[in-house]
Amino acid sequence: YVFEPEKNLLRRNDELIPLTTGEEALLKTLLKYAGAPVSREELAKISSSEGASSDRSVDVQINRLRKKLDVEPDQPSHIRTVRGAGYMMFT
Repeated sequence: YVFEPEKNLLRRNDELIPLTTGEEALLKTLLKYAGAPVSREELAKISSSEGASSDRSVDVQINRLRKKLDVEPDQPSHIRTVRGAGYMMFT
């Protein structure tokens, strides 16, 4: 994958995967702290500027990102849930 934040695009080989502004903000944050959990509360603060401020909104956006990042979204390999801590990005 190649992430192009200035264009809100994710590129997988020759495939362009468009991201919403909220997805892009969450992905940037998760990449910044890759390997460490980021709390839902922190992610909600980041996405609140996009009109989504609840934990549930974060869960929905994370689910959308997983679908875009993983071949099998039911078995996430890039974004994992860390029980009681939030979400963690594996690169």
